[in-house]
Amino acid sequence: GVGKINDIAAFDPLPFKMHSKLVQATDPNTTQLLERAFEAVIDAGINPFSMSGHNIAVISSSMVSDSEVIRSGLTYKTSGFMILGNNRSMLSNRLSYTFNFTGPSFSLHTSWGGGVQALQLGADLVARGFVEAAIVSTSSLTFSNSLSQEYDYLNITTPGGRCRSFDAKANGICISEGVVSFFLQRASDAKRNYATVVSAQAESLGFRSSSFIHFDNLLTETLRDFYKKNNIDPEDIAYLEADGSGIKYFDALELNSLSSVFKKRKRPLPIGSVKSNVGNTEASSSFIGITKSIIAMETGLIPPNIHYTSPNPDIPSLLSGQFQPVTEAQPL
Repeated sequence: GVGKINDIAAFDPLPFKMHSKLVQATDPNTTQLLERAFEAVIDAGINPFSMSGHNIAVISSSMVSDSEVIRSGLTYKTSGFMILGNNRSMLSNRLSYTFNFTGPSFSLHTSWGGGVQALQLGADLVARGFVEAAIVSTSSLTFSNSLSQEYDYLNITTPGGRCRSFDAKANGICISEGVVSFFLQRASDAKRNYATVVSAQAESLGFRSSSFIHFDNLLTETLRDFYKKNNIDPEDIAYLEADGSGIKYFDALELNSLSSVFKKRKRPLPIGSVKSNVGNTEASSSFIGITKSIIAMETGLIPPNIHYTSPNPDIPSLLSGQFQPVTEAQPL
């Protein structure tokens, strides 16, 4: 099964100055991203059209889009709109074009970590004064069962459609859709501020025995370096939003790598993974995790994990209580 967003075909082209034939030929990843970015700017208390001609960066991240394959076989591919509608650069370029933003505009394709890299680049551009603001977005949609079948062949999907992060019965990922946009500004310019980007850091693990193994000693060193560089004491961390893929082996790799970073803590560390709630949204997964953390800060309550009943026996830090999955809404 795949977690779906309702009514992805519902799109009003007028604010985005798009021809009706172009809308038909456009990847819904792009149209959904346009709407989420529009909403993010409005939610910040700004009329997007008032920023015409401003130095605004637009950075987007996506992964696989089977829309390209589907739409390339349709009749309107000969109309000239196909290349505009399904060019992945248009995830960002269409937004810059529509609102006449003059800052950098580019799209990233860096798998599940693309959101973090988009945030890192966008926040850095704003902090260094290269741009006035930045819109960073992620989009991940599915239109056929081909992607799920590919993951089935890799034997990493859960047959029950439930992601059991950190659980002893974890048996795979559940693919879901997700589209998220953040509007980044300097704090002094912001009319509404949900959170502050202290730092964002993404690194490549380089060569390893399998490209799917994305946690090892480098994760431990990266996190230690991150906290040290930003003068953060692990003892002060109130909550950790983990990857929590729901693949038993990878959950153990992740938390066992993190355990040494927090081994000097005197208090248990609450942890969670939004994947247990909404599934694996691939390129959007990091942004949805950030959104969950913002909700926790806004409400003062950490949203609970679901589908967790007993700890993965291969994770000593769960058995000892060093890490405690949040299974009921609890104060942050």
